[in-house]
Amino acid sequence: TTISELSVAYNMALGEGIVPHIVLGLQGGIGQRTINYSNLQFPNQADPFSKKYNPDILNGENNLSDNRSYPDISAGGLWYYSPNENFNVYAGTALLHINKPNQSFLGETANRYRKLVLHGGSQFPISKNIDLIPAVLFLKQGPKTEFDWGTFLEYTLVKYKNEKTSVAIGFW
Repeated sequence: TTISELSVAYNMALGEGIVPHIVLGLQGGIGQRTINYSNLQFPNQADPFSKKYNPDILNGENNLSDNRSYPDISAGGLWYYSPNENFNVYAGTALLHINKPNQSFLGETANRYRKLVLHGGSQFPISKNIDLIPAVLFLKQGPKTEFDWGTFLEYTLVKYKNEKTSVAIGFW
């Protein structure tokens, strides 16, 4: 599978000064899937005498395509607020494969499931050099659902102007 995509995003402040921001993004591209049928073994390619796979026996499949190209479109948004360098909070969502691209090699319909992503988190100090960074992530694609949550503790080793060097430990 090869995918070429282009993403664009726009960051917009919701007022003047230290205010929340909204980021909107759009992604579009072309995907291409290929398959080499000579690497596959079909049940009807078993030699009737030896019962072993014989690549010289035709696989019996007709009209198989070995190449499939498809457009793919996704979009998302993020809200974030960072009133100072010691605190921030964010929440976002994205919908991937909005157009449900057809990925079938057989000329039938095999649409890719849309994928919903919801995420959020925050970062705030619990001491002079230690920040707590909790986060959540929810994913839903077709019949599959995933929910992750966790947190990090970040210890700042060096801080200079707007730059810092830190180490983090956490769990998900």
